[in-house]
Amino acid sequence: MSEIRVTNIIGETGTDAVNFSKGINISSGVCTATSFVGSGANLTSLPAGNLTGTLPAISGANLTGISAGIEMAQQWRLTSSSSGNQTPLTAWEAVDTGGQGNIGSAMSVSSGIFTYPTTGIYLILFTLSGYSDNHTQNVIGTISHTLNNGGGWITCGSGFDGIYDFNNSYPSWGDTFNMHMVDITDLTNQKTRFTYGAGQGGEYVHGNSNYSYTTATFIRLAAT
Repeated sequence: MSEIRVTNIIGETGTDAVNFSKGINISSGVCTATSFVGSGANLTSLPAGNLTGTLPAISGANLTGISAGIEMAQQWRLTSSSSGNQTPLTAWEAVDTGGQGNIGSAMSVSSGIFTYPTTGIYLILFTLSGYSDNHTQNVIGTISHTLNNGGGWITCGSGFDGIYDFNNSYPSWGDTFNMHMVDITDLTNQKTRFTYGAGQGGEYVHGNSNYSYTTATFIRLAAT
C-alpha cells in the first residue's frame, strides 16, 4: 500500500476545490472542514450535545418508551336523590351537559358496578353531595373495589361530613370527597363501585340529570 504525505492540496487554479471522484476513505484520525454537504444517512455515533439546528419533520411511529399522556378520562353523575344507605349507588349516567368533554374509551356500568375499558393505572375521584331536612347526623361516601368480580369488596377510601338541620323548612347540606389510585390488570375481575351511608337513615344523597352534584371521575394515568 502506498502512502502520500502532504500538508496542503489545492486545485489547479489555486482557488478551486479539489474533487475526489471516487470518494475518500479515512481509516483513522479526524477530518475537519468548514462545512459538509450531502447525505448524512450513514453517519453513526453522533453526540447529541453537538447537534444543533431545526429537526426535520419525521414519523415517531417506531419510537418506544415515550408516553402519549392521558388517553382516557370520563366523568359520571348520580341522576336522582335517595335516602338511607345505598350499596351500591346505581342511578349513574355519563355527564352530557355543560359542554362536557371525555377522552378515549368509556367506562361501562351495570347495577352500579363500573367496568374499565383497558388495563392501566387509574385515578378515581368521588364527590358525594348529601342533605337532610329532619335528621342531624352525617353522610358517608365510599369507594370500593373488587379483585374477583364482586366475590368480595375492599373499601379503598371514605369521606365523611356532618349535617345539622336547624330548620326543617330549609335542608342542610354536606359534601364528601375521596380518591383512590388503582392498578387495573384484569378487566374481568377488577371493578369499582360507590356506596352511600346515611347517619340516621333519613339523610339523602343528592343526584340530578341536568347538574352534577354526586360525581365519579375516572382518569387513566398510564399503562400498568
